[in-house]
Amino acid sequence: MMICRKMDPHINDCIKESLQKLLPSLKNGVEALGFPAIDPLSLPELTLCLGEGEVSLKMTLDGVTVSGLSQADVLSVKANVEDGKFEISTRTPELGFSGRYTAEGGVHRLPLGGQGDFNVTLTDVTSVWMVYYHEGQDVVTPERLSSSPTPVLAMEVDAFALDLMPSKASYHFDHFLDGDNGLGNAVNSFLNENAHEVFNDIKGQLLKQMGNAFAEVANLLLFNFSEDQILQ
Repeated sequence: MMICRKMDPHINDCIKESLQKLLPSLKNGVEALGFPAIDPLSLPELTLCLGEGEVSLKMTLDGVTVSGLSQADVLSVKANVEDGKFEISTRTPELGFSGRYTAEGGVHRLPLGGQGDFNVTLTDVTSVWMVYYHEGQDVVTPERLSSSPTPVLAMEVDAFALDLMPSKASYHFDHFLDGDNGLGNAVNSFLNENAHEVFNDIKGQLLKQMGNAFAEVANLLLFNFSEDQILQ
């Protein structure tokens, strides 16, 4: 990881270069640091709600993985070290979400349900990451104790907010709605014909969970470094 200097007038370029080198190297995780793979990245169970009233569907997604994160191209970084905030813009060729779903809901009093595998693909994705951090508590790992008994101050992420803006979205849900292939195909067609509207309906819930997962991953990484190994 490159060391960037807080007073450097080109700190944004330094952080951008550091992130661009870091992302591909984290694809498979770093076992020695106890750092998990980020590509694919596992998400906790998600609950998404589509529609309301007489036409509504509640979906529970589990075993969710996100692929493609390590292929992100870092476009720009705006660092505000005084306020502990980074704004990072990226573009990713493709992000894929997959896992298992359970759905229940109804259309005009007709109960509907289903379960199976799902895949969601977002293409040409522009993302904005807002990272808020502070100087964390003194932390000492066994590895650090072996080299130095003096506690060191680590950075800690408080919140990780993000937005995703895909050029295209596509959806596929297997065995949708009571195993009725005809009805399932019709629902898949509806989702894809209204891809952006559907994504806008669910992305608030999705991005909240992704932000929580990103913050957890970032803190796992930062715990292994003192602040002066990242920013001086």
